[in-house]
Amino acid sequence: MGDSSSFGDWIRRRRRALDLTREALAGQVGCAVVTIRKIETDERRPSRQIAARLAECLLIPEQERAAFLQAARAELTVDRLTLPPLHAGATPTSYAIAAESALSQSVTPPPPQPAPSSITCSACGAVVPEDRQFCGHCGTPISLVCVACGVENPGANRFCSACGLALELASPLAAAIGKEPSAAPWEERRWVTVLFADLSGFTALAEQIDPEDVKVLMTRYIGQIGEQIRRFGGTIVNVMGDALLAIFGVPLAHEDDAMRAVHAAIALRDSSLLHDPTLPLTLHIGINTGEVLATMQAT
Repeated sequence: MGDSSSFGDWIRRRRRALDLTREALAGQVGCAVVTIRKIETDERRPSRQIAARLAECLLIPEQERAAFLQAARAELTVDRLTLPPLHAGATPTSYAIAAESALSQSVTPPPPQPAPSSITCSACGAVVPEDRQFCGHCGTPISLVCVACGVENPGANRFCSACGLALELASPLAAAIGKEPSAAPWEERRWVTVLFADLSGFTALAEQIDPEDVKVLMTRYIGQIGEQIRRFGGTIVNVMGDALLAIFGVPLAHEDDAMRAVHAAIALRDSSLLHDPTLPLTLHIGINTGEVLATMQAT
């Protein structure tokens, strides 16, 4: 690494040579900005997962990545690495070829996000940014998420555009826009299938990595599981640390809810999180079908 005195110093110079801010690099790596700052100031060493993402985002050629990962974990001194650091405005010709090759194999950077568009509130006609959940003028919901399938619907919808389930409005908001408040909940017997998923090895792993990495891992875990549960018509009812409880048959029932739960379990088993060689994790899944007394709510 040329005259870099430390791994963190080299990362900082490399980032600047690629014209990346700490925020941009953190976004590409998938970690907090403070994590990048601590790595660059040698306050901490990156985890295996973050080191691998740094190698991709900093365009380290494939033939240099093994040595880079060793240096990241203090298993190799930085002066043993052969890849020279880039200096702004003076990219070596030999490295430009390697960088172009690494770029073709790296993850495609996300396209620039367009500016948020505006929509008109269905109740008062005010112009509201599309990413808002409620109108700032009258309090009407701008969008409603269906509790059965997870699809986001416009706030004016009374029924889900994907599955047809009635969308509930909270009583104070319903009264404010002239709609009748929802009826009192009632209890109903339902034949349901319950899916329980528990991530084994997570607690031990969380004790070895930084809190920022734990948050990234949990967000990825809940996101992947939630996507598959909703895909097959289930509803997540509880998240308990690294364990999750989902139900099929409430509030929306299907004739094949048990089979849907089995298909969801198979999809969870095949998720990319469990096939990452850097994560010593296994997923235990339990499924049970039976009759329950469910509390129902109508609009």
